[in-house]
Amino acid sequence: MVNNSFGTFAVNCGGFGPGILQNYIAADNQPINSLRQTASPGQAITLWGTGLGPVGGPDNVAPSAGNLPTQVEVFVGGKIAPLLYHGRTPCCSGVDQIVFQVPGDAPLGCYVPVQVRTGGAALSNAVTMSN
Repeated sequence: MVNNSFGTFAVNCGGFGPGILQNYIAADNQPINSLRQTASPGQAITLWGTGLGPVGGPDNVAPSAGNLPTQVEVFVGGKIAPLLYHGRTPCCSGVDQIVFQVPGDAPLGCYVPVQVRTGGAALSNAVTMSN
């Protein structure tokens, strides 16, 4: 049993291929990242998954938003991404969000790999995004 080990949600529900990532354009405009809805360097992206670690209350109640104490790193095409948020989503018990900015030096392409490392050790599954 580990305290944290992140798993990124994928469109195919199999843990690989295009990930469940949303391009933040505005609070009411956050399309799923895709070949038609690509991200830009510096753009905020919301990545969905589970496994950031325990919260202070029961997980059968939707938690309040806030960063969890888990060390989190996001890699986009092997480049470290600046973090904006890493914690539970306030809507859903047991579901985590990581909000990051696409690094300016990240490679461009249709299927750029994205991975999350928690606790300085555990690497998540690799999904892809378009930028």
